[in-house]
Amino acid sequence: MTVLQAVSAAGIGLFFATVYVYTGQLWLAMLMHFLLDWTAFIASDSTLMTGKVTVQDWIGTGIELVVFIGIVLGMNLIMQISGSMAIYYFTYVVGKESLFSVYQAFAGIAEISGLVLLPILTKKIGREDVFKFGSILPIAGFLLLFVAGIVAPQNALF
Repeated sequence: MTVLQAVSAAGIGLFFATVYVYTGQLWLAMLMHFLLDWTAFIASDSTLMTGKVTVQDWIGTGIELVVFIGIVLGMNLIMQISGSMAIYYFTYVVGKESLFSVYQAFAGIAEISGLVLLPILTKKIGREDVFKFGSILPIAGFLLLFVAGIVAPQNALF
């Protein structure tokens, strides 16, 4: 992918997100995306999709889709639980509900940093070690919050 392709994809993604936000209709953004892709495919005069599709192809695609949906639902569940725990922690343990927004800001920065560092770390230490590190780090962060809540529950930054 070139820089131009990345910028174009980000721009069109923001456009589709804007359509969804203003209309509240996800199907409209999906239809526009389909029409854009379909038009580009037809205009390119490509023959990439002319092979014979077998039943095994459909089964494999279905299995991949189920796995992907499971991963997305699992991630969404974990995000909801962690967000709820953070709200509870900052509201009732620390007593400063306003710290939740600070927590969310740092969590967003950490997520973006992780996306940027993922390819670099994967090349240096390998995919399995990056996965282990990425699985253990959030648990360590929650344990740190738990210990901080026990040791110094009223010691807030702001």
